[in-house]
Formats: sequence, structure tokens, C-alpha cells
Amino acid sequence: MKRLLMEAQTDYYAYYRAYKFIMNSGNSEILLSYAHLDEIAEVKDVNTYVRPRLIFGLDCVTLSRKELDELNFFHKSQLKILQNLPERTDDAAIYILSGQMPIEACLHRQILVNFGNIVRNNDIEKEICIRQLVMKDNTSHSWFIYVNDILSLYEFESIFDILNSIPNRESWKNYVKKRIETFWRQKITNMAEGKSTLRFLHPMSMNCETVHNVWANTGLDSISIMKANVKARLLTGVYTLQSNRSRFNKYEVSAICPLCMDEIEDTENFLLKCTSTDSDLF
Repeated sequence: MKRLLMEAQTDYYAYYRAYKFIMNSGNSEILLSYAHLDEIAEVKDVNTYVRPRLIFGLDCVTLSRKELDELNFFHKSQLKILQNLPERTDDAAIYILSGQMPIEACLHRQILVNFGNIVRNNDIEKEICIRQLVMKDNTSHSWFIYVNDILSLYEFESIFDILNSIPNRESWKNYVKKRIETFWRQKITNMAEGKSTLRFLHPMSMNCETVHNVWANTGLDSISIMKANVKARLLTGVYTLQSNRSRFNKYEVSAICPLCMDEIEDTENFLLKCTSTDSDLF
């Protein structure tokens, strides 16, 4: 693994090989906690090599809701492992920190881009599309009905309007990307709002394809990465403090800060009030 990580400094394919090695080792969470990979490079590696392999060919078939949920679950699990966050971390926090959308969104974007490529020319494929839309109902497994459902989900204009005036390739691709990113950014923000554990995360700051500042401003040395991981856990509400231990143990354990012994150890006390906490630690 050390050899692969050294090669990865100049070769992103080595990142993928290192990723596969770690994932197949059976001890991925432990190894990743000591690997100290650059989070930005990890996300770039996932976007460049892992995600395309994960959804390869799926843009040509119709997937059920159950199949999409399984795909999303696997993708979320990988993002949690890469960020060294526990399984209980909120889904919205995972996407905000990594700057990623659910894999479902990436698949939908690819489907709509392919749809534009198929119907852009007045060929037999466009005629088949129109015939399928006219003859089939919403219970059909027709791919074009599936596309119509996706267009409705993201509140695009009518599919027949799109067929009458399909934009050029680049314009359509950018339009699809913007609509899907806007939809999921709003949905993830809504998922995060109102959750007390994410009150410090500021979900409105999410930027798709850009990692959160807690990772973007992290150095490559092990100490900086450990600090960033503590910050990420505090932001997502999964860093175990004394108040959490007390609640988990039915208040048989004291919630008082074991360092200053003055107040209940919650996030505010841990970061701002505890006189025993070194302010330079974070």
C-alpha cells in the first residue's frame, strides 16, 4: 500500500489501485484512518475512476426505486469510509462535506445527456421515442417513459417541447447539469435544516463537485488530517462528548466536562468555554 500511495503522488491511476487494494483488504476503515490520503484527491479519484465504473451501462436501462436505493446506499458508504466518518453520520452531512450528489443524480444526468444525443437528429430513434410516449403509459418499462419521469422529477419543460427544439450538445449538457445540481443542492439543504446535530455545518454553503473547507484547507501531514477529521466529526455531530456518553448510558455517566469539571461537555463547551482545552488544538 505504501508503494501505491507513493506512486499516487504523480499518477491518479495509482490512487485507484490503492483504493481498490484498501477496499478489498477487509480492513478498509482502519487502513484509511492511517493512510492519510488527500481528501480532495480522493474525491477527484472517485469522480474520475470509481463513479463511472459504478454507473457504467446503467443509463441504458430502467432501474426500480429499490435498485436506485441500493446504489445510493453503496455510494454513501464509500463516501463515509473515504472521509473516515462513522456509519451513523447523517446522509446530508456526507454529501455536504464531500461536495458530492447522490449517485442517483449522476445517473440521471447521464441518462438525460444520452437522451439529447439520441433525439437531436430527426432519425428513426426520434420517431421511436415519439411513438413510445404516445402509446405507452406510466407503468411501462419503456426507456423513454423512464426519461419522461426523470424530466418531470427535475421540473423540465414537457418532453414534447424538448423534442421540438432540442439544444445543441453543450448547451443541453450544461442545462441538465445546472437543473440537477440545483435540485439536489436544495434537497440536501432541506435534509440538513432542522437537525440539531448539523447546526454548525451551514448546509447552504454546499457547492457541488467542491469539497467542504474543512477538507480543502487540510495539509498533507498526519497531524493536519487528524485535526480535520475531528473538525468533520464535530460539524456532523458524531464526535462523542461527555454529554453524549451520559445520554447513551441513561445518565448513569456524568455529563460534566472531565477537563474543567465546570459545565456539561457539549460542543459549545468543548470548543469555546472549557478552560482546559488548548485553543491551538484546532
